[in-house]
Amino acid sequence: FDAQGAIEGARIEQYLLEKSRLAHQAKDERNYHVFYRLLAGCSDAEKQKLSLTRAEDYVYLTAGDCISLPGMDDAEEWQRIRGAMKVLMFSEADQWNIFVLLAACLHLGNIEFEGMTVNNMDASEISSDRVVRDVCKLLSVDQGE
Repeated sequence: FDAQGAIEGARIEQYLLEKSRLAHQAKDERNYHVFYRLLAGCSDAEKQKLSLTRAEDYVYLTAGDCISLPGMDDAEEWQRIRGAMKVLMFSEADQWNIFVLLAACLHLGNIEFEGMTVNNMDASEISSDRVVRDVCKLLSVDQGE
């Protein structure tokens, strides 16, 4: 920070962005920490607006069979993330939009497909519209589109 309080630079303390990590984790690995922190740190009202529940309810967070890490407090870390967003002058609207996108990613992982054959071709269809409705609502997308 400079003398007027403006940010002059930053340092990344943790960095791990593998494309495959969102959908697949090795045994005893977690997905991106931000998902667990979102679920642990959001208020009940925020979780309700995002249609979120517990980490154990999301396919993307249970594939590695590792929900929590010893010595890591996801709720506390979530408060640090929110504090950093404020310091970096993210507006409340921008913060909320990020939370919505994170929630939508979690919900997308819970969409289940059923295999079928249509006109002698392999096909699939979504097994249940409930998750799709949640994602569409979060992203302000008409489900019929």
